[in-house]
Amino acid sequence: MKKKLGLIFLSVFFLSACNTVNSDAVSKIKLDSEGYTLLFFSDEEKIKLENNYYDVLLDLRKKFPNEMADVILVQSTNKNEKIKKFNVSVYPTLIVIKDGEEKTRIEGKKSKREIMNHLINAIE
Repeated sequence: MKKKLGLIFLSVFFLSACNTVNSDAVSKIKLDSEGYTLLFFSDEEKIKLENNYYDVLLDLRKKFPNEMADVILVQSTNKNEKIKKFNVSVYPTLIVIKDGEEKTRIEGKKSKREIMNHLINAIE
């Protein structure tokens, strides 16, 4: 029970630090600025798969506060909708953008280690 409450608290903390947009607003996201932007594509039906992503993002935010400062949470409004601009069809999907270009992409169910290694390689 305590572990569940802790996870809920961490998720709320993480989400409160994100900008949230729905899939209709994705086309308006500007990614041409300098530095890193992380786009996290979420779907309510796949929410259980997102826990490892949240845990890793929180851990990395401590290590890389500047690189992890701008996280945008994009919520799917239609489970059949493919988000065309970023070609997202798998949830969850985390895309790292640096200086306006996609640097890396992580999709679907992944372990914390896989997500962590992937992101560290992209940031360093």
